[in-house]
Amino acid sequence: MLCDPPPQPDLSPRPKLTPEATLHGFKASSIQIAPGRAQEWIEVRGTVKDHLGNSVPQAIITLLAPGFEITSSADDSGVYSLHISAPGLYRMFVGADQGHSVPLDLKLHDSATVDWVAVRAESRAPLPLAEIRTVKIAQVTADSAQNLDFDAASPWPNADYCWTVSAGTLTAAGPRVRWQPPAEPGRYLLQVVADWDFAGIAVDAVVLAVVADGRVTVS
Repeated sequence: MLCDPPPQPDLSPRPKLTPEATLHGFKASSIQIAPGRAQEWIEVRGTVKDHLGNSVPQAIITLLAPGFEITSSADDSGVYSLHISAPGLYRMFVGADQGHSVPLDLKLHDSATVDWVAVRAESRAPLPLAEIRTVKIAQVTADSAQNLDFDAASPWPNADYCWTVSAGTLTAAGPRVRWQPPAEPGRYLLQVVADWDFAGIAVDAVVLAVVADGRVTVS
């Protein structure tokens, strides 16, 4: 009896899949920027998790600006930290997913915390052409410490909200956010992105003007 020899195992090297390559991308779930005092650099830190809340180890994080790029990887707990020395306007993303990148206006000594969560597969589906959604930022209250609370209002429920601000301390919780103004007078941008995954997306922004005596006007 003549038989073909048994197939030999394929021992050729296979491409290594990074954690973010097996997922569908990442979007920022929380962004906070606070002015620092002690460190002589800018720190950007945070976590990377999948859509179930599990850590994504070794995910690649990128900060990008004209003529500048820095990358780092999360540790085995999904925690990352980057230090940079040059202030400026950066775009930040995880893996190769620049479609969900976020802008960061970073000043010297700032400490930014950006947490990332994996995007579900269905959020990559094309948007219906006729679907146009809106979101509106409204000032809610101001406390004695001159902190301002803002609310994102939309007639479409169940959105995920991502807030960013160009200066000051931002504490976000869903559609409501509290902003602690910086001490320096100036004009600062507060922005919210409302995301309904494949059903739609909407953006609104307001300008926050801080004057010398600490008063804030919203426009």
